[in-house]
Amino acid sequence: MSLEKGFDCSGMLVYLFKNEANIHVPRTTAAMLSAKLQKVDRHNLKPGDAVFFRTQSGTRSNHVGLYIGDNRFIHAPRTGKTIRIDSMDNSYWKKNYTTARRF
Repeated sequence: MSLEKGFDCSGMLVYLFKNEANIHVPRTTAAMLSAKLQKVDRHNLKPGDAVFFRTQSGTRSNHVGLYIGDNRFIHAPRTGKTIRIDSMDNSYWKKNYTTARRF
């Protein structure tokens, strides 16, 4: 996980929080979810909240992005892929949204 090699979804959040706000967050999506953090309802999201999705079959969240406002979030699809901004109104993300946390 680095600027040169790219980021997975949770690595991107770890990097951003550490380098932009000097906040240390858990390294993995699962650890972020199990940390004692404030849960945020979808209608109360603020820029900087971590938004979680289920992108594989099963019940657990396995993808995280950073809410940036206007119902959009930034995320790393997977290591080596381009970081991008997507709308949470997109049918795929809307269907697979699970929860949000505030660091």
